[in-house]
Amino acid sequence: MDLQVRRVIRSQQVWDPVSGEYQERAVPAAVTVTVADMLATGGDAKRGRALDIAEIDLETGYAGAWLDDLAVWAGYRVERGTPSASVVSLSAPELAGEQLIPIAGLAEVADIAASTLRAYVARGEGEVPAPQAVIAGRAMWARPVAEEWTERRRSSAESVDAALATRVGPFEMSPGLAALTARLTKVFFSHLWESGWRKRWALRWRTRDAVEEVARGLSWDVAASIGRIVPLPALAVTVRHAVLDDIAEQHAGVPEGEEWSLYGITRPVARMLTWLISHDPDLGAGALGEIVADAHRRMGIPAGTTVRSLRTALHLDSDLEGEALNTYLDRVLAPIQATGTSGDEVEEA
Repeated sequence: MDLQVRRVIRSQQVWDPVSGEYQERAVPAAVTVTVADMLATGGDAKRGRALDIAEIDLETGYAGAWLDDLAVWAGYRVERGTPSASVVSLSAPELAGEQLIPIAGLAEVADIAASTLRAYVARGEGEVPAPQAVIAGRAMWARPVAEEWTERRRSSAESVDAALATRVGPFEMSPGLAALTARLTKVFFSHLWESGWRKRWALRWRTRDAVEEVARGLSWDVAASIGRIVPLPALAVTVRHAVLDDIAEQHAGVPEGEEWSLYGITRPVARMLTWLISHDPDLGAGALGEIVADAHRRMGIPAGTTVRSLRTALHLDSDLEGEALNTYLDRVLAPIQATGTSGDEVEEA
C-alpha cells in the first residue's frame, strides 16, 4: 500500500480575530488511505453491488462486503476522473486507540465536571466537538481536539466574564457594575432611610403620587451620577477619533484631484456621538468642533464638507427631536462656518 502523508486540518474551533477566520491546526503525521490503497488488499466488483438510495438507513450498521462494494463504486467513478486517489480513511498518532480519551477525560482537560459535560452533550449545548471515534459504545476524543475546545472556551463570553466576576450578595457581576451597585446602594439607602424621606415608610404615605415622587428622586440620583458611571471626557475623545477614522477610511479612497461633498459616518459611531451630545451638550459641542478642525488639518477636508457630513449623520441616526437638534447644531457649528476655513458654503442637511 502506498500510504501518503498529507496536511490534514482538524475541525476548526479557535477563532483568530486578526485574520477574521478560524485557525487551521494541522494533524501531525497524518496518513491518508485512498481507494487504490484499499483495493490493493482485495475487492471484486463482480461480488459487490451498488446500493439504491432507498436502501441506505443511517440508523443501522453497514452489512455489505465493503471492499467488493468499493470496487463497484470505483468502476462507476472511472469516467469522472481518478477514483483511486479518493481518500477513504485517515490515520494519525493522535487517533490511536490508546491516545483517545473518554468523556471524563474531555471534562478533565476542560476543567469542568463530567456531569456538566454530559449535560452539555445531552442538551446540545457548549459547542462540544464531535467525538473522533466510538469504541465499545463509548464516545472518544483526541486530546488535541479536547485542548483546542478548552482554548476556545477560555475566550468565550462566559469565560471572559468569569475572569473578572465579583460577587455582590447573591449576584456575580463585573467590577464596574459592582462599584456602581455599591455606590447606588449607599445613595439609595441614604435617600430612603437617613434623610427626611424615611417617614414615607408610614402607611399614609403609600399612595401612588408619593411612591412616584420617591421614584423620581431615585431616578435623579442615578441621572446625576452619569459622570461617574461613564467617563464622559474620555468618551468624547474616543468618539472624536472614531468619527475621524470613518472619514479617513473613505478619504483614502478619493481619487487624486477629486473632492467629495459628503462623507458617511457609520451608524454605531453616529449613535455614540448622539448619545454624547444628548447627555453632555457642551462636551458634544467641543467634540464636533475638534472633528471639523482635525479633518481639515490632517486630511485637508474643507470644514463645510465635514459639517455637512456631521449634520447628515446626526439627522439620520439621532433620537433627538429634529427642531431642537437643528437649533443645537446651528449654535455649535455657526462659529466654525464663520471662520472661512472651508472656503465653501455649508448647506443644511
